[in-house]
Amino acid sequence: MKKDFPIPLYAGFWLRFWAYLIDTAVIRAITTIIGLSHPSFHMVIFLLYFILLTKLNHGQTLGKMVLGVRVVAAHKENLDWLTVLFREGICRYIIETIPFTIILYLVIAFTTKKQGLPDMISDTYVMKDELLSLWEQEAEPVEPEPVEETWLFN
Repeated sequence: MKKDFPIPLYAGFWLRFWAYLIDTAVIRAITTIIGLSHPSFHMVIFLLYFILLTKLNHGQTLGKMVLGVRVVAAHKENLDWLTVLFREGICRYIIETIPFTIILYLVIAFTTKKQGLPDMISDTYVMKDELLSLWEQEAEPVEPEPVEETWLFN
């Protein structure tokens, strides 16, 4: 079941950018408090943060919560573990560790549905939460009124 969302529901580059900055500030605070300054420990905290919060908080990290956006799956009701592990684990790891791949985030600014490469591959979208909630309420199926049965041959 592919969901067709109206274009204004998709979160654009700048919303996602600011959410990411908030998330990285939170991660930096966590690693400072814990006292983990080694880059490999920082990467582990970074990936666990995005994976666990995205899955357990219905598509939202702290940055996404503050800015009112969330990750949603295109073909499923909810994000499953495999999708989250791929999008938030593997894709983020590649983009964060391979030089110059961070520019792949710029794709978001130029696609109609505001998808980055990880979104396209994992079939997810980042949506404006409040508008998504309103749209889902309006899109709920309405019970049809009962129709009297008529028989062809009385």
